[in-house]
Amino acid sequence: MITAPLLFGIFKPYIVLPNIELSERDLYYILKHEITHYYYHDLWIKCFVEVIAIIYWWNPLIYILKQQIDKILEIRVDLAITKQLDESKKIHYLECLLFIAKENTTSKVNYFVLTFNSESASVLAQRFHIVLDDNPRKKSPAKNLIVLLISALILALISVVVLEPYSISYIDQQQTVELTTETSFLVINPNGGYDIYLNGDYFGTVSEIKDSYSNLHIFKNAKEGFSYENKK
Repeated sequence: MITAPLLFGIFKPYIVLPNIELSERDLYYILKHEITHYYYHDLWIKCFVEVIAIIYWWNPLIYILKQQIDKILEIRVDLAITKQLDESKKIHYLECLLFIAKENTTSKVNYFVLTFNSESASVLAQRFHIVLDDNPRKKSPAKNLIVLLISALILALISVVVLEPYSISYIDQQQTVELTTETSFLVINPNGGYDIYLNGDYFGTVSEIKDSYSNLHIFKNAKEGFSYENKK
């Protein structure tokens, strides 16, 4: 059961209202709040963060950053709505927040939607404080903080990715040979391709010369190759 207004849908967003009695004033603030979320593309931001969280589910830092981004998105909308309001109308807006929070005490909402109220009482109190604060400097960096947190999220995830240098396993090393001009040569096979001789013994036949051993000497027959090797 939906107990709080919410916005959901990436390509075709919908605003869903709970089955509770709302005054005309409350309905106005609720709709404006959700429309502002849509205007700022907040669903896309939350969706991006959630995808990153799914990929890096094992990193505890991702859950802290998710909470902070969620809080900042709500504060940004609060400030956008109340920046032109007088004190009495700000109080009305906050009363609406409080009313919905009381109705939503038992609701568990999916992260891919945006709800009108904050689930945490401490976050709700912080939103009240910021809206009522007359210091404009404390209200300005919300947008910058979102960019900062998302950047911090990406950098933090990159920093925990451990890149190990490439190395050949011991078993592969035992089964690997290196073809050099000192140990190997090629002989033209009359049926096509080239015979490889390694340390004086036949090693195998290849259909074409690879770059890894293109510097080997090529002889018409094995006898010619052995003769050349003995002269070195």
